[in-house]
This record gives sequence, structure tokens and C-alpha cells, in this order.
Amino acid sequence: MDMHPLPRLAIAFALALAPVFGPVGCEPNPPQAQPTDSTDHVGLNNLLPVADGLWSGSNPEGDDGFRSLQAMGIRTIISVDGARPDVDRARQFGLRYVHMPLGYGGVTREQALQLVRAATELPGPIYIHCHHGKHRGPTAAAIVRRCRPDGWAADDAVAFLHRAGTDERYEGLYAAVREFQPPTPDELRAVPAHFPDAVMPAGVSAAMVDLDDVWEGLRRAQAGGWVAPDSLAVQLVEHYRELQRLPEVASRSKEFRHLLKEALAAAGELEAGLRAGDTARRDEAFTRSATLCTSCHRDHRDRAK
Repeated sequence: MDMHPLPRLAIAFALALAPVFGPVGCEPNPPQAQPTDSTDHVGLNNLLPVADGLWSGSNPEGDDGFRSLQAMGIRTIISVDGARPDVDRARQFGLRYVHMPLGYGGVTREQALQLVRAATELPGPIYIHCHHGKHRGPTAAAIVRRCRPDGWAADDAVAFLHRAGTDERYEGLYAAVREFQPPTPDELRAVPAHFPDAVMPAGVSAAMVDLDDVWEGLRRAQAGGWVAPDSLAVQLVEHYRELQRLPEVASRSKEFRHLLKEALAAAGELEAGLRAGDTARRDEAFTRSATLCTSCHRDHRDRAK
């Protein structure tokens, strides 16, 4: 049977890269024994096998989560969540953390190649996670799988996102796995081998810049008659959720924290109105959201009150 061109390319890639990095793929060392029933692993949610020695799922919850990973034979954890990972707890269980945060809008080529290099060079089995294990984590894991000798074709990677429950309105995440092309050995070698165990969150000011970008897209969608705006509304909700998780927010004023909660609720109403085709609910939520955004800029933006 003739081999699909993508696996052939991946095998050539693997053979060319092996003298430099060792076996190419997501587990340079042979995988440990792995569980077959993910429901048995306490402290882990949305746990999915991606390949031998490669898993995706949620943020490990407390000692139970890390104990489950240890029992699975995991050696390296790659977090693509925005929050700082629990590096100290991971070390107590003999696990290494690598923190490579991703956004909901997509994955840049540089980010994708850093993920691939980390999964290539660090000891496996490897566990890749975001917060809930449904969106960014499966996206990162699918990109890594596309670079293995038995790498997925684009359709296989997209099918995995569906299986993980990745919301189709995260168009940038779907595009990231669908359009990703495995790197050449030279391209991957050019990526800095920088694997930090924790990256400090960018902070409220940087998060507000990202929110401004989403809001600009929503305003254009409104002006254009609300053509295909669902993905932007979903991103708005997730940005507000991520913003509330920043450590810096805890030191902000009570008024600011309350405003964030109201903004998240209004964004959820906007998403729900768009999803249901309820124009009155949509328009009311959009107006409410815009008013809250203006109030935040006026009273709190770039100010640690």
C-alpha cells in the first residue's frame, strides 16, 4: 500500500534529525507502561491519549493530579495554560515542568516549533495541558503528533480536536493544527532550546491589550451585520476568565474585581445571544459589554488601584 506523503515526510524528517537530537517524536526515551482507562486517574480531567508516550488533559489538581501523572510514568509536563504552573509540587513527584503559554486566537509558527522541540528533546512520556484540557492543550498535543514519524495528517489532527471537545468557534486553534507543516531539521535546530519551568503572566495591562484586539473585531462584526462573530465572542469570554486568574488581579481594588465579574457575565450573555440567534439578547449584551469596557478604561486601565 502506498504511504501517505505526510508520514513519508515525517519519517524523512525523523531520520535526518535523529543524529542531532536522538529519536524524533514526543518521547525520545521508550514510553513507560500507560493506563488504558483515563477515568481512574484522580485529579486529571479530559485525559486523552495522543500517541505512545504523549497525553493531553487538564491542569493537575493537587497532590492527586500529580500522583496520577507519576503513576502513568509521565516525566515531563508541558503547560500551555496562562497561569503559572505548580512547579514545586511537580518536583515533589519527580516531574519536570515546562511552561509555554498559548492564547485562544491561534498558535504562531515560533510557538509551535518551541513545543515540538521541547517534546523532542525532553524525556518522555509527556503530558501536555491547559486549564480545562479541552482547547489549547489538545491543540498543542496535536501539533506535536503531526511531527512524529507516525504523524497525523491534517484531518486526523482536526478529528482529535473534535474528540477533545475543542469548541469549533476557536477558529485559530483549528487552523493551527490543520495548517501546520512539520519543520525541516534545520528549521527546528534554529529554534532556541529554552524550556522555562514557569513564565510569569504578562499582567493586567498586557491582557487588556489582547482584549482590545478582540473588541475591535467585535465592533467590526457589529458594523458588518454580525457576520460570523461567534469565535470572537468565545474569545472574549475566555479572555475575561484568564484575566481573573492573574495573580495581579487579587491586589486590585474591589471595584475592579467586581467590574471583571460583570464583564464576564455580559460577555457570556453576548455569546449566548449570538449562539441562539436572539438579536435582542445579543444587542443588549453587546451594549452592556461595551459600556463596561469603557468604564474599565476610564477608571482602571493601567492603574493598580
